[in-house]
Amino acid sequence: MTAKFRPPGAVPEFTMLDIELDDLTQVIALTGEVDFYAAPDFKEHVLAAIAGGKRRLVVDLRNVRLMDSSGIGVLFATVKRLRTLDGQLAIVSDNAELDSLFEIVGLDGIFAIYRTRDEALRGTD
Repeated sequence: MTAKFRPPGAVPEFTMLDIELDDLTQVIALTGEVDFYAAPDFKEHVLAAIAGGKRRLVVDLRNVRLMDSSGIGVLFATVKRLRTLDGQLAIVSDNAELDSLFEIVGLDGIFAIYRTRDEALRGTD
């Protein structure tokens, strides 16, 4: 991923969409840039889902253009927290740059990464 610099006061594009499938399963679809600025909101959102009883989370990254170490940190912390609750995190990514990033930092063996949301949902059953 290439570094991006923002002018002072610029707000990056970042959105989250929730799809609650059942009492235990929630999809969080992210769009835009998951960086230092967006990571706190993302983390708070994930923690709220877990506090609400969700144990199977699917984080859809197909519309993410950029993810830095802050976003990766949220994903890693989510995996750790869910594992202590016998839960699962599945990641949906069809982005070669993100996949390469996960591989470079050694997280491709920790994250369950799928190409489609349907595959991820089947993988968390």
